Amino acid sequence: MAVVRSLVVSQKQCGYLTAIISVLISLNAFNRFILSLTL
Repeated sequence: MAVVRSLVVSQKQCGYLTAIISVLISLNAFNRFILSLTL
């Protein structure tokens, strides 16, 4: 059962990492969009 728990925890951490990365990518795209509008 401990192995299953560690797998679930690692999956949750990976989910958090992918969510943070996707948010950073979307923010980067948003900043580029604003820069293209101002330029």
